[in-house]
Amino acid sequence: MFKNMKIGAKLGIGFGTLLIMLSIIAILGMIRMADIMDSMDDIVENRFPKTILANDIINIANDSRAQIRNLLLTESETESKAIVERLQENRLKNGKVFEKLKNGIKSEKGKALLESTIEARKIYGDATRKVMALGLANKNAEGYALLTGEVRSLQKVYFDNINELIKRQYQEIKDGNEESDAAYQEARTQMIILSIAAIILGLFGAFWITRSITSPLNELVDVANSLSRGDMSVNVTADTTDETGQLKGAMKNMLDTVKEM
Repeated sequence: MFKNMKIGAKLGIGFGTLLIMLSIIAILGMIRMADIMDSMDDIVENRFPKTILANDIINIANDSRAQIRNLLLTESETESKAIVERLQENRLKNGKVFEKLKNGIKSEKGKALLESTIEARKIYGDATRKVMALGLANKNAEGYALLTGEVRSLQKVYFDNINELIKRQYQEIKDGNEESDAAYQEARTQMIILSIAAIILGLFGAFWITRSITSPLNELVDVANSLSRGDMSVNVTADTTDETGQLKGAMKNMLDTVKEM
């Protein structure tokens, strides 16, 4: 089949196959690059911001604790009012942060950690409000005892939950980075394999097509040279139906006619 194929068809198959291989390599590269970009975008736009939000919770909690302590230390009604307003602002900020985390966390483990943190926050918040009430009632000694005792223990539970949430987000960032590395390595391996296959196929195709053209032509050149020297003993066999085979057939007919003459 291939032996009798026209030269144009042989060249078309050879170059066409190479173009297909190169197209596959290019498409694979673009798909893999898109996967890697999606993974990096997820890290930058989703996983890392959640880590920042979790750290914001700690910062807000630390500031609220300091404000409650200041509330127990001050005797100024104006300062007490300002402290209460700041605590209310922190509570609103904290609520918004938790709402963003609720919308952003998708994994089951992450959701479980978030729910545990929310529960610890509620218990801790109830205790801090008791301290605030004592401070506003000028029961500072009682409030300070509650702040350094029960509230401190509840704060530790709350912060431990937040830290676990932060660890989870850092792990997600690490997992995303590893996924990107794995996708890169896989794409690199596939592209190397396909490139080597294309090179081998190209070399084989070039050798096969070149040989299928040059071998018959060299044979015909030898026949023509023999005829030019008057050697009529040469024979030509048309063993293919492509252009070189047709040329060999024409040469054979010509040689037979000359011999008859």
